[in-house]
Amino acid sequence: MPYIRHRPEVGYGRREDTPEGEALIWRVQCACHATAEAAHYRYADAVAATEEHQLLVAPPPHKACREPRKHRVAWHDWCGLCADQLPLPGFEDLMATTPTRTDLTKECA
Repeated sequence: MPYIRHRPEVGYGRREDTPEGEALIWRVQCACHATAEAAHYRYADAVAATEEHQLLVAPPPHKACREPRKHRVAWHDWCGLCADQLPLPGFEDLMATTPTRTDLTKECA
């Protein structure tokens, strides 16, 4: 099953007419076309939208890639090699206790 590789990028800022006058608009574009409609008036808001989109499309922790560097997969993409594999017999408890990305960022803060 082919998986979409989500690579949201902040598009260039361009001027558009708004009710308040002319404004610089930033757009987030992804391969899935889910975020292209939203307009952002600040670059920081657009970057935050890319991170939010990555969190929304990320696989659940128990289905995330076990070796993202080796498989050349970003943390928020589904891995074609690891996707539907079952854990080895005797290692089911290990899969339930592996730390997720959000757990690791909480520890660093």
